Amino acid sequence: MPGPSVPTQRPAHHRLVVSNPGGLYGITVDRLGRDYVTSARNARLVDICQYVRSPSTGARVIEALATGIPAVTEALATQGLPPAHYVDNGIRFTVVLHQAQAQAQARPVLTHVEQRVLDAVNNGIETANDLAAELDVTAQYVRKILRGLRERGMITQQGGRGRRTVYHPTGRSGS
Repeated sequence: MPGPSVPTQRPAHHRLVVSNPGGLYGITVDRLGRDYVTSARNARLVDICQYVRSPSTGARVIEALATGIPAVTEALATQGLPPAHYVDNGIRFTVVLHQAQAQAQARPVLTHVEQRVLDAVNNGIETANDLAAELDVTAQYVRKILRGLRERGMITQQGGRGRRTVYHPTGRSGS
């Protein structure tokens, strides 16, 4: 009999985790960002800190107006990112922010030859003929690979149709 299924998770480098010792107080995770409720274990300390200002910026040390989570929610949505995931286990409160799915995928999987061509272009070899000579393959095969890399946005092409054609990594223009 197979073991229990484990949920698939993104690698840790595709998220930001912020934890705070001590769980939520006076509010539940499902109310976060919906109800403008401020709740603190030490209401007197919050009252005092609302009027304390940072000497360097002049900003208040705490806001205590329950606008932080709605601001984060709006900022994530504006950037096309998934909503924050909140976890309260009573003794620790954690927020997990994930990258957008398309950003989470590192770079496209390349064949061995595609990777060699891309590496050569990144190292300054610019023409199909020079790439073919360097990699010991035909220029026609190199052009096919270059076309695919260009379509995937990994390289740019300058010239063509009767002019000298050169290739550069995306984001770098030629001379």
